[in-house]
Amino acid sequence: MGAHSIGESDELELARKLLANLRSAISQVADREYQKRVWLGNLPDERSSFIEVYYLIVESDIDVVRANRAALDVSTTEWELMLRFLVRFLAYYSGVNDVYAQELILWDPEWAVVVRAAGDVLAARA
Repeated sequence: MGAHSIGESDELELARKLLANLRSAISQVADREYQKRVWLGNLPDERSSFIEVYYLIVESDIDVVRANRAALDVSTTEWELMLRFLVRFLAYYSGVNDVYAQELILWDPEWAVVVRAAGDVLAARA
């Protein structure tokens, strides 16, 4: 039984890290000024991009987070908005012709919808 408890503890710690990564990605998406500064290469000491945010999101195994949600600091409202954001983000990603065309993404009206969805998640957490 002790080994089983350690495994559960490890999975909960993993879920916490994955949730932190997901929240970090959502924060980056919600902040258009950050995107302009960093994604367009205006801050040489800081690096991020649309594609890096994408990988941060898809590597944040939502199933592990979901399985441990009861033990995590996630309200029902935040969770529902987070899932809505993920659907919008991934749908947007699938329609992008050039994931490296940061400037085109930033000025795309459809991207603004994704940015608002990310902002909704942050507002639910506040």
